[in-house]
Amino acid sequence: MQAKTFFFIRILTTIFLVMIVSVSITLGNFILPLVAMVTAIVFLWTTKKKVQAILEDELDYKIAGEASRLAVMIYAMLSAALGIYFIACRENNYIYEILGSVLCYSTCFLMILQSLIFKYLRNKNYQNIKNED
Repeated sequence: MQAKTFFFIRILTTIFLVMIVSVSITLGNFILPLVAMVTAIVFLWTTKKKVQAILEDELDYKIAGEASRLAVMIYAMLSAALGIYFIACRENNYIYEILGSVLCYSTCFLMILQSLIFKYLRNKNYQNIKNED
């Protein structure tokens, strides 16, 4: 399969998935979108294996890693600042304190999760380097 064909299949799958999810949510069915998403992921994963062209390279992975790092950093700074602001404005409305707490705790969770994943991947890569020697 050519890369162009795979991209066309991916676009059609996305359109089909959006249609299923939007109709299902409108009808109040929340199980069907989950099943449709899992099915689409499996379908695209198996279809991608049949592609004989190079779809991504090391530069793509490096750029994706940099983009992820910046996204986590920007989200952490903005949500922490917004969370502190909402907590400071809790006298105006009690919902602000809850919203601020959720933002601050989600920031903490994201930063802890990122550091754990980073530590795991770093150790995994160091072990691979040691095994090659």
